[in-house]
Amino acid sequence: MPEPSVRTIALQTGTADSTVWPLLVEDSLAFAEDPNFVLLRTLGNSIKHFPLNNSLPQLAEKEVRQAMLHAIDRQRIIDDLWQGVAQVAHSNIPPSSFYYKSDLKQYEYDPEKARGILDAAGWVPGADGIREKDGVRLAFTITTITGDQARRPIAEVTQQMLAEIGIEVQLAEAPVASILEGMRNGTMDSSIFNWTYNTGAVEPDPFGTLHSTGGNNFNQFKNAEVDRLIEEGLKIVDPEGRRKVYDQIQEIFVEEVPCLYLQFDEWINVFSGRVKGLPVAPKASTEYYRRANEWWLEDA
Repeated sequence: MPEPSVRTIALQTGTADSTVWPLLVEDSLAFAEDPNFVLLRTLGNSIKHFPLNNSLPQLAEKEVRQAMLHAIDRQRIIDDLWQGVAQVAHSNIPPSSFYYKSDLKQYEYDPEKARGILDAAGWVPGADGIREKDGVRLAFTITTITGDQARRPIAEVTQQMLAEIGIEVQLAEAPVASILEGMRNGTMDSSIFNWTYNTGAVEPDPFGTLHSTGGNNFNQFKNAEVDRLIEEGLKIVDPEGRRKVYDQIQEIFVEEVPCLYLQFDEWINVFSGRVKGLPVAPKASTEYYRRANEWWLEDA
């Protein structure tokens, strides 16, 4: 059931006892008032973000990507569009992880600073207000998933915010399979979805997303030092030794801004009261269904 509203109805009617993917935030919170349901709330491991095709001339410079991050009011997006149940992202690794580095470079909301970065990088407003450099317009398309009721508004607000600093964003829609194929192949400019830039709640390896040969390198990001560090991290067993490597990867990630990383959502998974044996105070939603063999159903 790809649409969250349909999943909500399935829970309400008893067709389903659980939803793997979260519902719309307001629907999830509504279940909190119903004693017939149990909510498990954790900070997610995946970043809600705009992957960017770094191979495009208008998106290839880190200064452009840094400026865009300064121009997006991420806290406003969380408060106004996500009911406040998320944290602004400052790394590719979630705050719940042992490997999270807390003192990384951060991008506060500052449109004036964003304009200054673009000016210094040589992106000058044209007659229509859209910036240009060497004959290239600072314009790109964000393709949202067809029927994505939750994230489309984020793209719309971001479109307005980037327009304020002279960046033109067009919006389109496509099925998720087409978007994943287009971002992987480098034939699409950008999208918006949640994805994990590590391999789980414990393992910080971002090979698939940040290595130049990664199968889910949606950003077409190529950085020789990141490649080397990722390969080195895979060889280190000791957690403290690995932490040093992944600290460096995070530092490069926030400097290069390969994607516009927005937030780590608080995942609210809803279960009917029939489901017993659920975890107590879980730290990561990724662990729920791996331990489903410990659950059982009881009639109300």
